[in-house]
Amino acid sequence: VNVTIQNLKIIGTNASHSGGIQLASYKTDHDNIKVLGVHVFETGWGVHIKGAKNVIIDRCNFSRNGYAGKLKFAHNLYLRRCYGATVSNSIFNNSISANGINISYSTDISVTNCEAIGNYFRGFRAADTDGFKVHGCVIAENGNVGLLANTEKVVTKNIDWQNNCVSNNGAKGVYARTGSTGTCKNNNSYGNSEDYTLPDVVAQSGN
Repeated sequence: VNVTIQNLKIIGTNASHSGGIQLASYKTDHDNIKVLGVHVFETGWGVHIKGAKNVIIDRCNFSRNGYAGKLKFAHNLYLRRCYGATVSNSIFNNSISANGINISYSTDISVTNCEAIGNYFRGFRAADTDGFKVHGCVIAENGNVGLLANTEKVVTKNIDWQNNCVSNNGAKGVYARTGSTGTCKNNNSYGNSEDYTLPDVVAQSGN
């Protein structure tokens, strides 16, 4: 409870035993976690926060993390079972194996004024999550999907995607799977194999 990690720089190696920061809950969830002005580069699995509520990540740069033996699964940032997380003014670029930000089994996640560029797999991806806000972000040149509302058991719902630039990703740009709900407004998606793939129940305007 009440943990702040601030103004720290970690440089590792892109190997399976090499981690950046891990906060993992086994019985009782963490509460009031702040990661501020932290840089984590070239570690095997980046930054993992699992089992936490009231998380703030601001002015961070988690880039070039991952390892070749864990393709699609070793991310720059992984939020799992997080309840109320704000990620802002941060960079999540060039994971050598996976996503800029990966989110699963969470609620009320907000990502604002961030970038995810050049990641091996996806830019920002959330599965089995209720409340996935992405505003004012640049999501470009990722190997697969740029911005994704996905599912492992239950599709992510209550998306709020606005004023993002999603470009030149290897597959779809802006993609919410069937069953997702919410809004997608005033985004600029171009140069992807498919720029927008959204179910009819997602309200769209200005894209």
